[in-house]
Amino acid sequence: TGDFNIDLLSSNSHFEQILYGNNFIPTISMPTHERPGCNATLIDNILVNSTDDLCGSGVLESRVSHHFPVFSFARCSIKTNDKEADKLPKYDFCQSNIDTFLIDVQSKLTNVEFTYSVDSFVSYSD
Repeated sequence: TGDFNIDLLSSNSHFEQILYGNNFIPTISMPTHERPGCNATLIDNILVNSTDDLCGSGVLESRVSHHFPVFSFARCSIKTNDKEADKLPKYDFCQSNIDTFLIDVQSKLTNVEFTYSVDSFVSYSD
């Protein structure tokens, strides 16, 4: 993850050759940086070396700074025996818990306007 200061929306064949030549794949393909009077650029990215377990990636349109937050979801599996499984925390991602979480985050970030729904960037599939 990083701010590479190389715009992947414009032609940067040398940088892209280095990435792909070392088996790195950018997961973000939308603008991540906007400044008044300038063209939007894609200079923040998350690089992976395999997309096999990648569930999704995206950009949150937040006005915290000129840089938009980027995110990526990957499928992870933890192998445990039954005794260890009982010790793992259990999470309930029901809609009411997600709504409560978003309200809590929004109350702490009073200058940020949330204009998205969780369903727009989260896929609930097995």
